[in-house]
Amino acid sequence: MERQGLISRFFSRTSDGDRQQNASEAPPPQGREAWADNATRPVHALVISVLQEPRCLIVTGYQDFLSSLTIVLDEVQGLAERPEGSIRIVFGSNTDGRRQFGGGGRSVAQEARQYYLGARGLSVVDLADLRAVLAMDAIERGIIQFRAFDPGLTEAKLGRRPPMLHAKLIVGEGAALSGSANFSVNGLRRNLEFMDDAHAWPEIAKARRVVAEQFWEMGRDWTETALEILRSLIRLVTPEE
Repeated sequence: MERQGLISRFFSRTSDGDRQQNASEAPPPQGREAWADNATRPVHALVISVLQEPRCLIVTGYQDFLSSLTIVLDEVQGLAERPEGSIRIVFGSNTDGRRQFGGGGRSVAQEARQYYLGARGLSVVDLADLRAVLAMDAIERGIIQFRAFDPGLTEAKLGRRPPMLHAKLIVGEGAALSGSANFSVNGLRRNLEFMDDAHAWPEIAKARRVVAEQFWEMGRDWTETALEILRSLIRLVTPEE
């Protein structure tokens, strides 16, 4: 039976299309892979290894908020037991709302809030929808933390005003990934991308971690907006609805 809950589109563990795709993926070669392209080696496999580290920092240009939460919920075991700040994500832009960008001089966080909250409320109708509650709890407790790139804050740090943050970095204690893939289901599973891990080159890995932290500092806290969005999407419904 086809799902009727709209939140299920984002929070279901695996879509039918992903099941077919995953089934067709060859088992990864033995040993630690240094690169992936979603053609011969899945980017998703590289990223999972970083998410499972005690702490990770994700810099992604494309802000696909719900898709990002889907990845975290699917791949991080024992999320509720993780320490504060285990998973940090800084979004560079909200390209989903790009038709609204630039119209009123609003920040990325304000644009994202308007985009998501301007949509029709979504209903919780099955158990997959309720997985969003876990995400809310993890965000409220600071286990998952969000920031949105702020050009004004960046100008104060750099002396110039970059229009956006376009980098894609996923770093942990053992891995330091960089490439074209955004932290979204499409980027990690569907699009043809290229991402590599600099773990074998300590100087490059260190540089990636330093830069990722610098980009994190160029973002403003987006946590309350994320919670407001989730609370607006999850609502009680009548039996008729």
